[in-house]
Amino acid sequence: YARRFFIILGIFSPTVILSRIVQMVFGIRIEDYFPNRVYLLANVISILSVFYYFGGLRYDIVGYFLFNQICNLAANFICIWIAKQKYEYKFTTILKNFKFSKKIFTKTKDLAYNSLYSTIMWVLYYELDLVILGKIGGAEMAAFYSIGLTIGNFLRSIFVTIFSPFNIRFNHFIGLKDEVGLKTHLQEIINITTPICVIPIINMICFMQPFIYSFVGEQYKSSILISQILCACYIFHFISMPSNFLMVAYEKIKILYFSQTINVLVFYLGIWLTFSKYGAVAFALFKFFSFGLSAVIYCWFLIHYMEIKTVEIGRASCRERV
Repeated sequence: YARRFFIILGIFSPTVILSRIVQMVFGIRIEDYFPNRVYLLANVISILSVFYYFGGLRYDIVGYFLFNQICNLAANFICIWIAKQKYEYKFTTILKNFKFSKKIFTKTKDLAYNSLYSTIMWVLYYELDLVILGKIGGAEMAAFYSIGLTIGNFLRSIFVTIFSPFNIRFNHFIGLKDEVGLKTHLQEIINITTPICVIPIINMICFMQPFIYSFVGEQYKSSILISQILCACYIFHFISMPSNFLMVAYEKIKILYFSQTINVLVFYLGIWLTFSKYGAVAFALFKFFSFGLSAVIYCWFLIHYMEIKTVEIGRASCRERV
């Protein structure tokens, strides 16, 4: 199965490049809702295909994975066709101009290096924890942790979807040198997303026990506390996500490096010191601590660079609702 999955991923790897091209073409025009509609339709079709690939004695997970990749590829081709019709976009021009430019490299190298460093830190922070836990704690402990990790990744995907459209506007205001508009935009994001981040996560934490029991059964009751802690990590996103966008837009590379590094160091140092006592809970607990530390750094950045008062950040959503 793993061999087949890797072969399929290798064959469809150009889909990632097509997806990035589509994001750039529509994103710079602030019309990325066009491809989002196409991707939504492709995902709905992919989800509905579950009834064909699974059921009874049928469990064709490889066929489902292949169909999912075909849907993604088709969605990107449809988006390219829309861009060609809507903007008269010549994609052959991209291929002709696909070459090294020292001028562009000089302008973007700092962010490019940060992106590479962020990718490495991302793998260490988000992708290797389950592997390491499986090695040092065994398959059963990894299974309990993976339930919380699955719920946390689901929340992360939702928040990325919610916050992504705002990112383009940051670059737009920076390009216009409109700091007043940027501050207003930032405050609006905090106003809107504070209840979106805080209220659902508090509800999930409170009702995690019945959710876990209905999701995977009572035998996974050890996952309840882990899942609650991992869900709590994302309660800071109303601060961390817009602040991260702002740092990238202002090219505050040193702060980004510091934040990413301290995340990984706190996470693994905490695990090394407390794993023998807390087990898998240590992984969740120090992921929460590292998220909280990042939120403090991001909040500091908002206060000092954007001249936003701390009390305004704290009561933003309350004022909006009143």
